[in-house]
Amino acid sequence: MDMNAPQNYLELGLSKSRVEEHVLYVRDKGAVFPKGELRMGFYLMVSDKTEDIENPWRRPLQLMWSKWGSPLYQAGEPLHQTDLEPYVKQTYNWAFNSWKPSVWQEFELNGKHVGAPVFIVNVTQSPNYQAPVDEREFRSVWNQAWFNSLRSAQGLYRYAKRKNNDTLKSLALKTKELALSFPQHKGLFKSVIATEMEEVTINGKKYRRSKGWDTKYFGNSNRNPFTWDARQSPYHIADMSYTAYWMMVWYDELEKDERLIQYAREYADALLGLQDKDGFFPAWLSLDACQPMGYLDQSPKPAFL
Repeated sequence: MDMNAPQNYLELGLSKSRVEEHVLYVRDKGAVFPKGELRMGFYLMVSDKTEDIENPWRRPLQLMWSKWGSPLYQAGEPLHQTDLEPYVKQTYNWAFNSWKPSVWQEFELNGKHVGAPVFIVNVTQSPNYQAPVDEREFRSVWNQAWFNSLRSAQGLYRYAKRKNNDTLKSLALKTKELALSFPQHKGLFKSVIATEMEEVTINGKKYRRSKGWDTKYFGNSNRNPFTWDARQSPYHIADMSYTAYWMMVWYDELEKDERLIQYAREYADALLGLQDKDGFFPAWLSLDACQPMGYLDQSPKPAFL
């Protein structure tokens, strides 16, 4: 099923496919179908009601919930028990024990020991993987709207406190220190700290590796319309706002660390100065002048704030 919204048509069929641009499926050549009858089924919803046009997702969601979700939920799926403790225990054991050398990143910054789980790991970094390591992403720690180590650290802090686990609590506190160590510029702050990367050759094959935290630098998420270079990526309002929000949650629910409130307040003061006459906040700001960059200067993104 291929929806072409700009040209207002829907194609139905069978084909080979491949993935491009992270998770986008595109049709590919070379499909082979066996002899015999092939069947495909789907639900097609049509409506000219204003509420359905303004919110086209509500009716499909209601169908999926009433037809499949609710009956399964009533039957006790997907979990036959309500206790999630075994899953939490397994997750933290994976991150901070069996995979710790790959996941946990710790280094010194401004005279303090800070740390956090790395942005992304892959199968080549497994302790059971026998071939050389090949890092998919540039080694980094992110505090942005999608991947936010400060948010994750709050779950770790709560779990450690409940279990009286000082080791896990110390890791959560090091992640908080890292978030507070991101320098502010006119109240704004970057969302990524990363290392330089290099390409090494082993037995004729090339592998991507980090040069280590001695090469660290601050940057921003490279998922933006401007550049894939984290060093050159602009400030992102959503990333900064999300991190500042979790600073306030930490202060309100975990520790009365005044540094968190002061950091968030400096950002909030800068944010107020960025609102335009129509009430919008720009999505991205230039690194040098801290000015809107022309993409999504006025968009629904302020709802995220």
